[in-house]
Amino acid sequence: MNDAITLHKAGRPILLVAGSVENSEIISELLLDRGIPHNVLNAFNIAREAAIVKDAGQPGAVTVATNMAGRGTDIKLGPGVKEKGGLAVIGTEMLPERVKLQLAGRAGRQGDPGSSQFYISLEDSYIAKASTKRFKKMYRKLVEKRRKGAMPKELTSPRIRLSLEMLKSRVADGEVRSRKKTNKYEVALRIQRTQFYKDRAKLMNNARLERTVGNWLSEGIDDFLNTQTDWSPSQLQHLINEHFTYKEVKIPDNLMYNRKAPKKYLENLCTDILKDKYKTLINTEQLNQFYRSALLTALDSCWTDQVNYLNDLRIIVEPWSLSGRDPGYIYQVKAFESYKNMLREARKKAVDNLLLSRIKLNKKNQLVVSFN
Repeated sequence: MNDAITLHKAGRPILLVAGSVENSEIISELLLDRGIPHNVLNAFNIAREAAIVKDAGQPGAVTVATNMAGRGTDIKLGPGVKEKGGLAVIGTEMLPERVKLQLAGRAGRQGDPGSSQFYISLEDSYIAKASTKRFKKMYRKLVEKRRKGAMPKELTSPRIRLSLEMLKSRVADGEVRSRKKTNKYEVALRIQRTQFYKDRAKLMNNARLERTVGNWLSEGIDDFLNTQTDWSPSQLQHLINEHFTYKEVKIPDNLMYNRKAPKKYLENLCTDILKDKYKTLINTEQLNQFYRSALLTALDSCWTDQVNYLNDLRIIVEPWSLSGRDPGYIYQVKAFESYKNMLREARKKAVDNLLLSRIKLNKKNQLVVSFN
């Protein structure tokens, strides 16, 4: 704080960096107590980010920011600032080395003068979260010395410096492992996303979807019938009323309940229902529009659930490491299985959308579709 006041009186713009929103608010209160006007750039006033960054390089400007705020925007120096030494970046707590270098690089841009100074405390969140038992024991001893007045203000002990370097290295290694693990998970999501949008584009660009609809209905019927091996008349009737039509349907008494006959009967029922819907429409273009809407709605709905599942799957597979299994491999296997399940669910939802939906034309003869 004393450094910030000295630099402010010299007319240099200052960027005070906090590691969290809470700490940025604390620094702001301290500046107010000293009568230093300033701006605070954090999650609470992100709407004013551009204006705050624009003024951050003016003579005597003081800006308090979290380490993520304002990234990607250069702080341009105001008139006379270069002669006074340029922008001064002050880090108020220990930060990851990569973040620290990014913040230091905000001063001295484009050949302009500037400076950066980073302060650390053994009570910083970054240190506290990664401390070992030995480090915490050493910290307690230092606190006791401080109480007795035997400890200097600055932490100059080689042992402390070495411990902090080891701590930074340990945290950095953990972050690298975490990024590698995240990349493994992202590969599966990226492959599935690419395939999903490829399939979706085919539906969007297909001017005649009759054959596609026939395939989806056939596969959807298979998925429904594969839920059990034997079907009784009452079970088939329940399936029809739940997924095909709400109207009363008389199932032929002579229908054979083998593997093929129920499917053939349901396919013919689908054809009759779709023919009846077509009578409401003006032309085949509207029919194709209805088909596309039904299939895309089913596909998009299932894809949303799939993305949510893949995010949850990252947490689900972690315990596998306790049994010596690779969580990344388990994730890949389960992600592939879930994608196949998603396609099956999409086909079944498409059956519902195609057969149970209500279609009509408005006063302008435009198609209106209502899905259950």
